[in-house]
Parts: sequence; C-alpha cells; structure tokens
Amino acid sequence: MEGSARELLAAGTEAMYEAAFRTGDYSNAETMLEATQSRAAAEGDRATEAGALDRLAWLMHFRALDRNREGADPDAEEALFRRALAIQQELGDQAGIAAALFGLGLVHQVLRRDPTAAFAFFQEAVELADQHADALLRSECHRHVGFHYLVGDRQPEQAVWHLRRSLELREEWGDPRWVPSGMLALGWAELAAGRRVEGTELIRHAARAARDAGLSEQRIRDAEDWLHRAESGETPFA
Repeated sequence: MEGSARELLAAGTEAMYEAAFRTGDYSNAETMLEATQSRAAAEGDRATEAGALDRLAWLMHFRALDRNREGADPDAEEALFRRALAIQQELGDQAGIAAALFGLGLVHQVLRRDPTAAFAFFQEAVELADQHADALLRSECHRHVGFHYLVGDRQPEQAVWHLRRSLELREEWGDPRWVPSGMLALGWAELAAGRRVEGTELIRHAARAARDAGLSEQRIRDAEDWLHRAESGETPFA
C-alpha cells in the first residue's frame, strides 16, 4: 500500500469510522490497519504502531457492537489496548496513554459488564484526556463516565453533566457522524433526570441528525425507536 505508515493509519481510521457509522463493512479498514501496524513495527515507528494497535482494538469493538456483542472477544480487544498502552507509556505520550486507558475501560464497561473496574480506568483517562487529548477522545471519555452515572451509579444529574460535555466536544470535533449518538445519550440522561420535554426533544434532534448525516439504517432506526419510546413516557435504564 502506498503512503507512509502515518498516512495509512489516518486512512484506515477513516475507513473504520465510515464502516461503523454507515456501511458496516470493516474489511478495507482492517486490511489498512493491519498493514499500518506491520509497517510501523518494521520501521521502528512506535507512535504509529501504538495508534494502529489502538484502532485495531476499536475495530473489534465496533464490530462487536454491530453484532450486539455476539462473538465479542474481550480478551483479544484488551490485549491490543494493553500493547498500545505499553508503547505510549514508553514514549511518554499522555494523550496516547489516555486513549489506551479509555479503551481498557471500554472493554470492562461494555463487554465484561464490570462497572467498578471500568470506572477506575475512565477516571484516569478523562483526567489525562482533558489536559492532553483531542476533542473526540475527550468526548468519548466523558460519554462513558456519563454512562457510568446513568446506568451503574444512577446519578442522573452527574450523567447529564458528562453527557452534555461529551456532546459539546463532538460538535467541536465537527464530524457529523459522531453528533447524533451524543444527542441521543444526553436525551436519555435528561429523561432519567425527569426532564421529559428536554430529553424527548434531544432524541428528536438525534433522529433527524442521524438521517441528515447519512448514517446506517440501523442507527437511524435506533434513534427513531427511542423517540417513540420517549414520547410514550418510557425512561431508559429505569
């Protein structure tokens, strides 16, 4: 494949996001990211190698979510994030460390269903990310801290704060593929906090934004389904 390892990493990451949000076909992204990891390792480009390992773990995670966690392999996903973390610690890359810690939290929260272990990783990750990382990683950290308070610890106002911050950072990032999920999550939190009008309106905006962004039919259906449920008086995670 042509281009530097870093250029290949960027292309593979974009292909992965396109698959996750629109097409569902990860084959091209996987090929590029595996090639990135091999090339970076051969060239001694440790930063790009760590980035490729992180993205390969994310690709596994997106696939697992697309399949409703059927066939998920938390051990393999965790191993990739841990390899990325070891390199980032070696390099002293604080943003990279935050990304890998967040990934480990993601494995524990979403796949292992261990909120206590997940939250310890998220707390460390969000502190580092807010100081050193880009808006997208910061958004993801706040999102999953918010989910902890929404689903696990059941503090809806804390959930609202973190999920509102996550949405703001998604909007700052500027990629419309990421915004609907931020709106939907904040809508859930507002419903859980007892603000039905605000929550329902956010979910309505999420459904519209998902369609406007050309997201997959499944993502659009999920948002529209939640709009109907909110309008019927349902509260998520009750």
